[in-house]
Amino acid sequence: MTTLEGMKQKWARKMGVAGAKWKKGVEGKQGAFESGIQGVIGRPTTKGPAWSAGVGAVSSSEFQSSVSGKEEKMARKYVEAMTS
Repeated sequence: MTTLEGMKQKWARKMGVAGAKWKKGVEGKQGAFESGIQGVIGRPTTKGPAWSAGVGAVSSSEFQSSVSGKEEKMARKYVEAMTS
C-alpha cells in the first residue's frame, strides 16, 4: 500500500536526478509542443518560439534546484487536491 511518506520518498528520489532528464526531454521539442497544443485546441499555436526560448533560458541545474527538496510541498498539495 502506498503511503504519503512513501510518496514523499519517491518524489525525493525522482527529483534528485530530474534536471538532466528534463533538459534532454524538452530541448529541441518545439514541434512536439506545438503539435500537442494544436491537438488540444484544434488549431495551430503561435507560442512555440516563446516556449522554446523559455526552455532554453533554464539550465538543467536551475530546474533541478527548483524541484529538489519539495517533497513536503508536493505532499501537502496532493492532500489538498484530494480532499477539497
